[in-house]
Amino acid sequence: MKGNQATDFLQYKDRFYDINFSAPIYNNRLIIKVQDLKYAKKNSRNNVHSGVRLLVLGKDTVRYDQILAIAKVENSALFIRDVVNIKKQDDGAAYRFFSSSVLTQCQEDGIISSDKLDLFVYLFVISKFFIKIIFIL
Repeated sequence: MKGNQATDFLQYKDRFYDINFSAPIYNNRLIIKVQDLKYAKKNSRNNVHSGVRLLVLGKDTVRYDQILAIAKVENSALFIRDVVNIKKQDDGAAYRFFSSSVLTQCQEDGIISSDKLDLFVYLFVISKFFIKIIFIL
């Protein structure tokens, strides 16, 4: 992309909330800058632990209590320390958070629990995003 200018952009504007998001599209690929992969993964994990304890996906939500419930299950992929009083720069916690084991814990007998569907989608999509970044780099 060096030396070339993107001519297309993905744009999202919301006047009520004063949101103006724009990301360049280059060779039919959305370009989002991240400092590094580990930082992006930790930041994505920390989004769920924000002060409001809620991440909105359309009309559905990913909530802190969903993650806490997973961490409290015996033999969980997540430790309580990954959810309560977290260390925001913990690489291991970010790795565990986006692991397939946590996706499995969102299911009961292979069926995604309705109360964890949004969490499953968030974890799945972000995990796939990181895999794509690894192959692009």
